[in-house]
Amino acid sequence: MTVVYFGVWFNVEIGLNLFKWWLCRHVFGMSSEHFNLIVGPRDKWTLDEIEMLEKTYGMFQLKKMDATYRRAGHIIVNLWRIYYYIFLVDNTQRLQVAIMQTPVIFCIKKGTEFTTIGNFVFQGCRIRDG
Repeated sequence: MTVVYFGVWFNVEIGLNLFKWWLCRHVFGMSSEHFNLIVGPRDKWTLDEIEMLEKTYGMFQLKKMDATYRRAGHIIVNLWRIYYYIFLVDNTQRLQVAIMQTPVIFCIKKGTEFTTIGNFVFQGCRIRDG
């Protein structure tokens, strides 16, 4: 069942990132250059990048973009988790399955944190949300 969980999770992440691309590029009209900037590494960002994006798209647009993408991701991932733990995992195994998956998820996140995969999957398009 853990293989099923990660298989669906992987596909959900692909779907969410396609949604992020569509949302930013087609709904909010973001340029390809700016999209690549926001999904890339931000450790060398200064206030200049944020000000440039705010000047180009407006702070309200950036906050709508952030909130839409991030909340959609939380809703979809958590609906999958609820379904998985209620309907697919046996009552006696729920805790064991959750304990087993936690280190796997942690290792995936840490192992890809500073790679293109990590940017694509875990970073999202968070610019001004929060």
